[in-house]
Amino acid sequence: MIIRRSRRYTVSMGNYESYSFGADVEMSHHDIGLSDEALEKQNDEEFNDTANRLTAEILNELNNQLHDEIEDAAELTSNQKSYLLKAFAIDKKTIKRRK
Repeated sequence: MIIRRSRRYTVSMGNYESYSFGADVEMSHHDIGLSDEALEKQNDEEFNDTANRLTAEILNELNNQLHDEIEDAAELTSNQKSYLLKAFAIDKKTIKRRK
């Protein structure tokens, strides 16, 4: 069993600029310690559980892969309401400007 997931983001930086990034992750049942023989012996319920476990591992790895990119994008943008900042719980401090 091989499962692939990919994510792509484009952040509008303002002034007609954008920052695009993404990641692709592919894993198989071998990555979670399951042999071909063990996979073949699984019933439908076990197979679905394996697929769900593998999918969860892939999504976790995607988040890990993209975390630094998202932090970089957060540093570059002045948009404090960015959904990326909220989705990945990145705490960006607002800087108050003195007049």
